[in-house]
Amino acid sequence: MVERDIQKVKVDIFGEKFTVKGTESEEHVREIAMMLDKKLQAVANRNKLLSTSHVAILAALNLTDELKRLKEDYQNIVRVLNEDKK
Repeated sequence: MVERDIQKVKVDIFGEKFTVKGTESEEHVREIAMMLDKKLQAVANRNKLLSTSHVAILAALNLTDELKRLKEDYQNIVRVLNEDKK
């Protein structure tokens, strides 16, 4: 297993500046920060009266739903592949 150095990456998410520490590449951190920012902006644009915390919660719900659906799809694909092996 390759150990990576912990690095700090400065990102801007929903108008706020954050320093993210981790072992992922700077490119990866910037990409996921941009994806999150787009999700937050999309939620905020649908309802201009939402508070920042409500925007964050609704975006988190949307992302969690996407993750759950992707996990289910993955499990179905693995099941089908395992059935094909039999």
